[in-house]
Amino acid sequence: MIAPILALVQLIGDFGLGQAIVVRREIRSTEVSSLFWIGLLLNVALALVLALVSPLIARMYGDPRAVPITLALAALLPVSGLATQHAALLNRNLNYIALALLDIAPSTVYLAAGVATAWRGWGYWSLIAATIADTLAGVILTWSFSRWRPGWPSYDPNVWSLLRVSAHIAAYNFAGYATTSFDNILIGVTKGADALGFYDRGYKLVVQPIGQLIAPVTRIAVPLLSRLGPADIRYKRAYLDMVHMMLLIGMPGILIATLMAKPIVFIFLGRRWLEVAPIFAWLSFGSLASPVYSSTFWLFVTQNRTEQQIYYVTIVSIVSVLSFIAGLPWGPTGVAAGAALSFLFVSTPLVCWGATKKSAVVSMTDLIRALRPFVFAGLVTVGALEIIKAYLRVSDVTLLGVSLLFAYGTFLAVLACLPSGIPIVRRAWQLSTLLVRRA
Repeated sequence: MIAPILALVQLIGDFGLGQAIVVRREIRSTEVSSLFWIGLLLNVALALVLALVSPLIARMYGDPRAVPITLALAALLPVSGLATQHAALLNRNLNYIALALLDIAPSTVYLAAGVATAWRGWGYWSLIAATIADTLAGVILTWSFSRWRPGWPSYDPNVWSLLRVSAHIAAYNFAGYATTSFDNILIGVTKGADALGFYDRGYKLVVQPIGQLIAPVTRIAVPLLSRLGPADIRYKRAYLDMVHMMLLIGMPGILIATLMAKPIVFIFLGRRWLEVAPIFAWLSFGSLASPVYSSTFWLFVTQNRTEQQIYYVTIVSIVSVLSFIAGLPWGPTGVAAGAALSFLFVSTPLVCWGATKKSAVVSMTDLIRALRPFVFAGLVTVGALEIIKAYLRVSDVTLLGVSLLFAYGTFLAVLACLPSGIPIVRRAWQLSTLLVRRA
């Protein structure tokens, strides 16, 4: 219940200050220091506001337990804000080793702290403890990896241009917030904690793996495409290669999640959570578009078209909210279905059209041509998975293992048989190998 509200406050606290550093071609240490102090003051103010409104949040949900949880998480806001500029500089400098460790280490600390405190009977407070441990670990590691240290607060007139860029990015994030969080608030207020619990588990089972795929590529794509610039002939090739790489890695797995939702939920969550399965299946189906949708952010930002981006994402947010409301009579599963269908068939095509409409580099035709082999390979893979699901009578663990082998094997085999498939696989492999070597 508190998570979507905290996410909104964190978006305000971030205010796009980190991404503004990444996309700026040249930046001075004094400018970064100014952004650091602005961000810190903003997060302190937001923590105080969140603490003051905690009783109102509890009243909205009809649950007094929300007050101490909100207070505990509000205290983390200034702490998390300490690392925004340091992480942005690591991203800007393409420090792959540090970025990879920052992906893995805090999550490991989160898991260890959560399991340890849950084992000792902390109940839902074990999730709060895990979040605190994750935040502290991330800040400490980010400061350890980054050599930059903020200077004393001072006025730098050049910071206003950075704030304009960050404001555009923040507006994009705010518009996208409705797409990712309003469904949770809507279900929590109208259907209660149990329904939200099922929806939240299904949502996180989908979003967290997808995030682990997209976030590292985005951290590489934005600074890389920013350095190349739209005028560079390598820009389009680099963009399409990174989209191909995400689809190669993620698409077969997403198809498995969509078609094998029940055994996956049973294996990872247990029998008592089987109501999550249809929610998980619908959200997985919608997430097929996630790699392509997220890649439009790279185009808008690196072509300095963030104002246009805000316009399209605002429309997407409205469409998403309407889809949540339309599915609400059918409970969490209906909300998931509405979200998936609108995201896959309305939001993603709209944003892709907007990202390529005025682009002199990547056109809609380029994007459609790049996606055609993957659509065909995906349809064949779905057929293979349906046959396995219908005729293979084995345990859930074995079924999932066989499905993984067949899905990725079929997907790659179909691509290899297509004229445009072999070059796609080869370039994606070369790109992934290059990134591993640089790491």
